[in-house]
Amino acid sequence: MSKYNNNTGDPKLDLALSELIGNTGGNWSIADKRKSLIKFGRRTDLGTSKSTLWEVGPVEETKLMSSDGNLIDRLSSSAAGDTSKSFTVEGHYFDGTDLVFCVQTVTTHASDGQTPVALSQPLARCSRIAQIDGTTAATGDVWVYQSGQTVTGGVPQDLTKTHNVLKGTEGWAQSFKAATSISYKDALILTGGFVGIAKKTSADVEFTFEVREVDKTFWRPSFSLVHLGSTSTPFANILLPTYGVIPPNYDVRVSATASTTNVEANATFFGYLAINLDA
Repeated sequence: MSKYNNNTGDPKLDLALSELIGNTGGNWSIADKRKSLIKFGRRTDLGTSKSTLWEVGPVEETKLMSSDGNLIDRLSSSAAGDTSKSFTVEGHYFDGTDLVFCVQTVTTHASDGQTPVALSQPLARCSRIAQIDGTTAATGDVWVYQSGQTVTGGVPQDLTKTHNVLKGTEGWAQSFKAATSISYKDALILTGGFVGIAKKTSADVEFTFEVREVDKTFWRPSFSLVHLGSTSTPFANILLPTYGVIPPNYDVRVSATASTTNVEANATFFGYLAINLDA
């Protein structure tokens, strides 16, 4: 077994690794994975219905089941001038009922950025889009979505089949999505996070960290709800006294509900990934 399996020097990490070994078996290691995880997202128009903190809203993301297959297969920009720009697209694809992590580079169309281009590996989840070429930033919004729908000016029209967006129109070079998935051979040891409300609107917001087993239809809270008020306590730093353990083949997200409409809320969560060396 790796010397870091249950001897990291951090008692809380050691306990989390021991919990993984006890619940799933295998030979789990943080050192061999060599990867921390930080995910962050926001909604600038949060309302009174619960929503993942991402920028594709107002709809909620429709998670694909393993029986659906890997349907996320297109990228395009809302700006025709965003030609030959390269983006990292991170996500997962199904291999049977298992999620497999995948990073790929996707380059927009050479003559018209609004023309959809295919992903080399179709996905079942898309957690991140980031521009990686070093010339000029994208001026349009860059979308990743399922084909087989109407795309107008590079923008997919069925948001239930849309899985991430990079808001180049707002000057960003990376997407904001407080959600990810855990592959079949990994686990997330969650150590904490941040949640906050922008003061543009007076509102209360309730934040929930939720998990869902792949191929299940329901989400469940992973720890207590966090309630903030923009005029009283607009920000919270959450450091877990006992680290949370998210097992393989799980989806993870931060959702929120506001007391009124047009509220800007944001969330970050972080931790360490462990790998099952026996997988």
